[in-house]
Amino acid sequence: MGNLCKDCHAPLRGRSDKKFCNDGCRSNYHNQHNTEKLKDIGPINKILKANLKLLNQLNPYSKRIIPKQLLLDAGVNLKYHTHLYKQKDGKVLKFCYHQGYMELEDEKIQLIKMKYSDF
Repeated sequence: MGNLCKDCHAPLRGRSDKKFCNDGCRSNYHNQHNTEKLKDIGPINKILKANLKLLNQLNPYSKRIIPKQLLLDAGVNLKYHTHLYKQKDGKVLKFCYHQGYMELEDEKIQLIKMKYSDF
């Protein structure tokens, strides 16, 4: 018996190393498998997008200091960020894409918006 399509399991004709009977089956197979692999990422991406939207609203320009409670009341989830940046003085900024924040004394937050040219 010959090889079968990995998606629809129909018999394959042509090259001996062929895995799919057509582009539709190839695309469907990979979409299903990638969706399964990435299902845990969806909720995190949703939080990151929401954080970015809120940070863009709170800091439309380049820098701003706000009370930490304002950030929390807006709904920013501080557990999720895309990357960290450690300054020479040891202070750490958390970033959600191009919007960053750093905790200061007295329950204040420094918001920092990076320009894409700064990356």
